[in-house]
Amino acid sequence: MKTLLNKGVFKLYTEREGKEVLLGQTDNMVVDKGLDLICLKDNGLVIAKCVLSADSSLITADTTQIPSAIAISNNRISTEYGAKETAPYYYWYKTTFQFEANQAVGNLNKIGITDDNNNIFSVAAFRDPEGNPTTIQLMESERLRVIYEYRVYVETTDVVLTNVKLFTNNDNGYKITIRPASITDHSVARWLCNGLHMTSAYDYNGNNMIGFRGTIAGIKSAPVDQLFVKRDAFSSPAYQPGSLVKYFNVNFGYEEFNSANGISSLLIATSRGCFQIGIDPPLVKNSQQLMSISIPITVSR
Repeated sequence: MKTLLNKGVFKLYTEREGKEVLLGQTDNMVVDKGLDLICLKDNGLVIAKCVLSADSSLITADTTQIPSAIAISNNRISTEYGAKETAPYYYWYKTTFQFEANQAVGNLNKIGITDDNNNIFSVAAFRDPEGNPTTIQLMESERLRVIYEYRVYVETTDVVLTNVKLFTNNDNGYKITIRPASITDHSVARWLCNGLHMTSAYDYNGNNMIGFRGTIAGIKSAPVDQLFVKRDAFSSPAYQPGSLVKYFNVNFGYEEFNSANGISSLLIATSRGCFQIGIDPPLVKNSQQLMSISIPITVSR
């Protein structure tokens, strides 16, 4: 379906002589294990702890741990979230971690994020303005405030599928167009600290799929002329670690989503954004038909 690009930025602050000082800023890598974590955790927390390390080994995509930890903080003193309203579009979630005085003393080479069970999510090495490895030093009396801004970029180009079979007892093929929806809606980003899961579109309780008579809209909007809502719609097969693809399946019974006039679009909401699905020709379903849809979502960096 869609590929979600995962990135992040660390900023480190302390207070010296009564003034807040920026000690460093660095981009981070969401490692392979972190991408797996997104798909494995469902609505569990993936951004839970901040780790400071003296380790100076090379960071690669298959890095699996953050060794030589000097300090670990699960003191999340604040969170914020939102959406960038101009291209390139992304959702962001800021978590502020606090390290107390005497907690993170020494030469710091790396910083990373883990879940509650210390599974690695992302990691970064400190670098100077020329891009060379460097260290950050804290004195015993200094507290450290770390802001981790996690970003999810959503591809805005349409994904178009042809001759898609939707009915279990009908061979008709459909053209399916998949496009982001409400891409600048700040409220969508509130789930970014959790794993990838379906959420509630348009404030209906539970994960749901909504059917519309209207066609799909632009990326900042959503379809109109609502027809149906299927609540608690989705199930997911077990995620295969390393695949970086999570599937969401929905089945419609004989009495669900029946429409003589046709359904032209669908809307779903995930913890990484909302998506609209255009159907051409409009879907005409009756009480003699069963329907099933499988939606794959790929995570990347």
